Amino acid sequence: MNKKINILHGSALLLYEMYAGLAYSFGSYILIEKGFSSTVAGIIMSLGNIVGFILQPIISNITDNSKKITIIHVLIIETAFSFVACVLNVFTQSPTISAAISFVVILAAASLLEALYNSVHFILNDNGYNVDFPKARALGSISFGLFSYLLGVLFEKLPFNVTLSLGPIVCALTIVVLLILNKDTKIDKNNDEEDKITYSQFLKAHPNFIKIIISFVFIFLGYTMVDNFYILKLNAIGAGSASLGLIILIKTLMEFPSFFMFKRIEKLFTTKRCLILSAFMFGVKNIVIFIAPNTQMICVAQIFQALALGLMSPSMISYINQITTKKETVRGQALFSMAVACGAILSSLLAGLVYDNLGLNVLYISSIIVIIIAAMFFTHFVLKDEH
Repeated sequence: MNKKINILHGSALLLYEMYAGLAYSFGSYILIEKGFSSTVAGIIMSLGNIVGFILQPIISNITDNSKKITIIHVLIIETAFSFVACVLNVFTQSPTISAAISFVVILAAASLLEALYNSVHFILNDNGYNVDFPKARALGSISFGLFSYLLGVLFEKLPFNVTLSLGPIVCALTIVVLLILNKDTKIDKNNDEEDKITYSQFLKAHPNFIKIIISFVFIFLGYTMVDNFYILKLNAIGAGSASLGLIILIKTLMEFPSFFMFKRIEKLFTTKRCLILSAFMFGVKNIVIFIAPNTQMICVAQIFQALALGLMSPSMISYINQITTKKETVRGQALFSMAVACGAILSSLLAGLVYDNLGLNVLYISSIIVIIIAAMFFTHFVLKDEH
């Protein structure tokens, strides 16, 4: 039975990452292809992240307080919303309000589902199911990259709405897998007796960590100003969606060495040094992309992803585990996820606006300046003792 639960959990996560590839990797591309300006596309993407950001704690509270609704039920419901939004996305081929709303829902659901998939393995393990989350996450990342590459190729070879049809197909398959997982698992909703710490209590206990998190928001803002709008650079050098898919695939694969070798890297350099190095690598990566004259050079720039987000993610998780108690850890990890969401929201708002009014060069230069300044503050607070 446990092997079956592992396969079902891994399959659901793998399918979610495919959906995330459509939402995140090709969000700006799809919206611009439908006729939205870069500014409006950025606003739509930002709204999607904002809706997800607002709904996340609300849905978490409902799930925690309900004696009947489990996290798997919520995954099924949210994936059903994704399915409807993806269907609408297929049939709205012009820059209409319906097209905008459908993509807001797609992005909001992607954000909400990511948070739930990051939590569901804890709940399954607490209920006696030995779920191998690291392996499932690794396979999910490969799925994200390969599906993004496939989308890039298909957008060039097939009619636009035909390729978009992969979205509802992926969602439908996910719902089937989750329904089977729900049928084969039993989650006890009465084992929540340990004390929980509030966010205000956490903030009071870890003031320096909050400064680190705020600094990271601006690092991630500068990073995603470029990462979410690769299509603008590719259009400038005469490349298309196939190149975008290839870049996403390489970027995803470059994160693996850091994830798999992190324990050795951390032992060799310490967690704090890993955090500081990764903070500045975001800027180095953007500089290389800025000066890249062709797609090949942009692909080479993805090597720095291993030392940027690839190193930052496990380093931050490890750092949070080191400075928090067991009951504080969940809040700390949630704040890190919220920092990622805040950076994405701000970048989506700013990137399209800067590009449409000031051009591609200003977009890249401003992103690099933001990262470097934020990385300096980040370094200062990381080196400072927590208490």
